[in-house]
Amino acid sequence: MAYLGRGDFEIPEMQQFFNFPVYIAKTHCKDWMTVKEFLEMVFVKGLQLNKKYKEYLEQPYHSDNLIWAGVSRIVRPLIDFGLLGIQESTEKDKSSFNDKIRRTPLLEKFINFDFTKGTN
Repeated sequence: MAYLGRGDFEIPEMQQFFNFPVYIAKTHCKDWMTVKEFLEMVFVKGLQLNKKYKEYLEQPYHSDNLIWAGVSRIVRPLIDFGLLGIQESTEKDKSSFNDKIRRTPLLEKFINFDFTKGTN
């Protein structure tokens, strides 16, 4: 799924950590949340954005581009595979940012993360 998406360019940094958004969907998307809220959680926790990069993203144009990339490379493939449900926004702008998503029973049943404490 990491390499499926809308757009004809690759974003290796985003695609290489695709398992993390699936984990966030499994653990945090029981209830509806906006796509933008979900992706901000993914990017801040997953990429551990540094302060300079966070300041860059506070500018609306840059933030919207990152969220758009997240929609095309993360959210849409999860929806297409039936792992996330979508409730489309009725707002006039028609962007995907305000759509609401939540995990589906398919995600709950078939995707598991078994973290066991390792031994040293």
